[in-house]
Amino acid sequence: MEKTLSPLEETFFELIRAGLHGEPARIGQVPTLKDWGGLLTLAKRQSVMGLLYRGVSFLPEGFRLPEPVLFRLVAEADHVERRGAALKSVADDLTDRLSSAGLHPVLMKGPVVAAYYPVPQQREYGDIDLYLAPDEFAAAPKVLEVPFTQAPDGSIHYEWKGVDVDQHRRYFDLHVPARRLPAPGTPEATLLMLSAHAMKHAVGTGVGLRQCIDMAVAYEHLGPEVSPEHLESVFRDSGTLKWNRLLSAFIEKYLDFHPSFGGGKTNPYPLLRIVREGGNFGHHAHGRLEAMGKPAPRRKADTAWRFLKRLPFSLRYAAGETLRSVFSLAEGNR
Repeated sequence: MEKTLSPLEETFFELIRAGLHGEPARIGQVPTLKDWGGLLTLAKRQSVMGLLYRGVSFLPEGFRLPEPVLFRLVAEADHVERRGAALKSVADDLTDRLSSAGLHPVLMKGPVVAAYYPVPQQREYGDIDLYLAPDEFAAAPKVLEVPFTQAPDGSIHYEWKGVDVDQHRRYFDLHVPARRLPAPGTPEATLLMLSAHAMKHAVGTGVGLRQCIDMAVAYEHLGPEVSPEHLESVFRDSGTLKWNRLLSAFIEKYLDFHPSFGGGKTNPYPLLRIVREGGNFGHHAHGRLEAMGKPAPRRKADTAWRFLKRLPFSLRYAAGETLRSVFSLAEGNR
């Protein structure tokens, strides 16, 4: 696979950067109708249609999109923004309900990081992730009076006002002792939570551009509150130092953000390859969507195969966490 961006990818990343930074899009060549089809497909696969729409608004004056492209882009972006606004309303209602009962819910992932985007509603997400401390965990569904199902990792799933909610026992997707992790609610905890979530998917079925952008905008907003030295110690203690250097290198090269915790001389291509390969959470990798429609044993086999295929990458950038995850799965299957 090419280690450099294709002309279409160059245009795509330039439009995404324009949408993120609110700056003129500097594209070298006017896209053809076929090119626009490819750009829309890339945005759909990576779940960044809202940002592509914003980026297009920063094209040079007098630049006109073909009508079919404009109509589809406006429709897609409108859907994303309406969905984002609706989910925020539900998330606010959910946390208000739990807080009024004396619980201390902490929103995770999408609902949190959307606030860091130039237009929060343009950050795509489909469910709500919630963390409650162990002593409050079981009380939440009772307060909400909702039925729930339990996942193998101990998290529970239920619906609130038509939206899927995943309630987690762990704030971090990591298998390390809690004493080595920062307290939830701090800037460094949010940065670690987001990067660990992206790492979990990168070493598994795949990770997309949206998760990298999440980390970029989180660095932009939270980075000044944490010294680079402290962040390095947090990442080292959590076993995610090499992964975070890789992620920062990707953010610097392809998104034009410059987080205080930089990637140094790390080559970002290994992460670009994964982002290209499967898009959002790896859902668009070859054969993945087909496997997701099969019974549980087939889905698990597909996930295991992809995990093994990614093993050289995982052992290089997240060796400790990869091995701990394997041991945890082995213990759970005894």
